[in-house]
Formats: sequence, C-alpha cells, structure tokens
Amino acid sequence: MCVCTALGGGYGFPTSGTQRHRFTGPLLYDVLAGARPVFDPARRKDRLRFLIAVTGTDGHRALLSWAEIDPDFADAPVLLAVSVDGTPLDAAGPRPRSRARGRPG
Repeated sequence: MCVCTALGGGYGFPTSGTQRHRFTGPLLYDVLAGARPVFDPARRKDRLRFLIAVTGTDGHRALLSWAEIDPDFADAPVLLAVSVDGTPLDAAGPRPRSRARGRPG
C-alpha cells in the first residue's frame, strides 16, 4: 500500500481554498506486474510498445505507457487510489465527513 499527499480542492469535498488530501492504494506497476503480462523477449525493449488505459468509476481517464511505470525505465510511482483521507473510494465516490460530529455527512 502506498500513500500520496495531494494539494488542491475537489475530490467530492466542499472547497474553500487549498486543501491537503491523503490518498492510499497500490502502485499501478505492482497491480499490473501481478497480472504477469507477457512481453516478447526476442523483441528488444518490447515493453515500450504497450499502453495502459485507466478509467475511474467517475469517468476520468488516463493513458500511460508501460515505460512510464516500469522500474527499468522511467519508474514513475503511479498510485491507484482506493481511499482519500481514510474514506474508501467506491462507485459512490468519497463521502465528506461532517465537521460537527466526525461522521459521514
């Protein structure tokens, strides 16, 4: 599990200026490597030919190359967020916590 702190507003929470949010989840490389993709060892740097398309339940999309996340190349730590500020991200999205009682609002 990885942790990332991000600055900004949004993420389904009311905004009033800059906010800090803590995202947790596995690294994209670890998830995909666990699926054991098959690359052609006869082709030099075959991994560089592959693209990764990611779509969130909210419709946001991202396109990356395998080389961006591969430790042998760019080694970018791309996080697949499963929670924000300790709240699970699911099909309903994050649920803001009430400031008055500390319960989901």
